[in-house]
Amino acid sequence: MSIAFERAKKTFLGFLQARGKAVNTVKNYACDLGELGAYVEKRSLDFQRLGLPELEGFHQSLKEKGLRPNSRRRKIMTARTFLRYLSGRMDVSTIGSEKLIPPEKVEKPPRLVPRESVFAIIDAQPDTDMGWRNRALIGVLLDTGMLVTEALALRPMDCYWDTTQEKAATLSVSGKRARSSRVSPQTAEALRQLTQRLKTSKYFFHGYSRSGPNAERMTSRGVEVLFKGWSKTFGQKHLHPRTLRHLYVVDQLLKGKTENEVMQAIALRTPYAFRVYRPLIQEILEKAVAPVGIEDEGTQAAAEEVRP
Repeated sequence: MSIAFERAKKTFLGFLQARGKAVNTVKNYACDLGELGAYVEKRSLDFQRLGLPELEGFHQSLKEKGLRPNSRRRKIMTARTFLRYLSGRMDVSTIGSEKLIPPEKVEKPPRLVPRESVFAIIDAQPDTDMGWRNRALIGVLLDTGMLVTEALALRPMDCYWDTTQEKAATLSVSGKRARSSRVSPQTAEALRQLTQRLKTSKYFFHGYSRSGPNAERMTSRGVEVLFKGWSKTFGQKHLHPRTLRHLYVVDQLLKGKTENEVMQAIALRTPYAFRVYRPLIQEILEKAVAPVGIEDEGTQAAAEEVRP
């Protein structure tokens, strides 16, 4: 790649970092721009003068590589954002990028797992510090639908236990948007166990080293590895941390909550993200009254919960 392109790319990535974009997001932008730069260099093109034919050729090259529509769309949108950013700082044409129509985004309904399987994983955790941590982690994600990063940032001081006989608890969440989230008595008990067992831990969900628990909190990668292991052990191939968020959203919608109410509960500000749930909810409701069995394990589990 030319020195000019590399310099422009570095400036753009620095801009994204300054805007507070996640590390993985910046890496994805860098990867996408790397493909654009390689295409430009191979054909001896001037990246400051990319017209519609050149960008259509770039899109065609992505097709020839076998990339799926969503991947091609992301790379096209990255190129468009990159060129638009540069146009305000140097002599760069954006006419071609603005005219290029990216592929339509293919949205797949979220995959669910039976709630009974999630409860089985919770029940299988041993009566150890790590076991109670795992119970609390699953419970928090399932009861609130919060992101893993938000859950990992929870501290004992963020938990307010009920004084009533319900024995549930309220969590003060500081993430994309500060809010309060309720957890069940079972999850509250797991959190209470953690505060009693690991009194010196700064966070609820501490990490582990070879010598045992440490004061550092778990990483998102650590949570992914944990769920991957459970997925294999319990035969639930669609189980991953975000699955619990999907279960929460579907459960709330089936209980009659509006999309806006659920969005506020999980601090989601993009209404279009809920489009993927609509066909799934409709399918669950239809199969809930159907006289025959349900094939999909995810919709079957959810439908059983709404059957009279």
